[in-house]
Amino acid sequence: MELDGNVITLPQGMELDLGAVGRGYAGDLAAELVEEEGVTSALLDIGGNVQAVGSRPDGSDWRLGLRNPFGEGNIGVLSVSDCAVVTSGNYERYFVGENGQVYGHIIDPETGHPVDNLRS
Repeated sequence: MELDGNVITLPQGMELDLGAVGRGYAGDLAAELVEEEGVTSALLDIGGNVQAVGSRPDGSDWRLGLRNPFGEGNIGVLSVSDCAVVTSGNYERYFVGENGQVYGHIIDPETGHPVDNLRS
């Protein structure tokens, strides 16, 4: 990838997916919209991103279950209020190379290579 000012040039055959940025931005906008309409308590699901507007109607935190990526049930529960929660795992989005190697979609910014040990 080459960056020249505000122009990005990608090698032929390479694609850049900004879906994660788009969902995060959509979550922020959706939260702003419902708050502008007077909503003080909401839980918004934006395709893997969860946006908590305020806390639950009773004032307690929202409780979000983290699904076990390799089995049944949850591996944990997060208690949150008025924030976004995003998870992603290489077990859901990946491709298999010509050599049979599985490559996840999450890139290590230090190496530029897919992270191979990320579960969620």
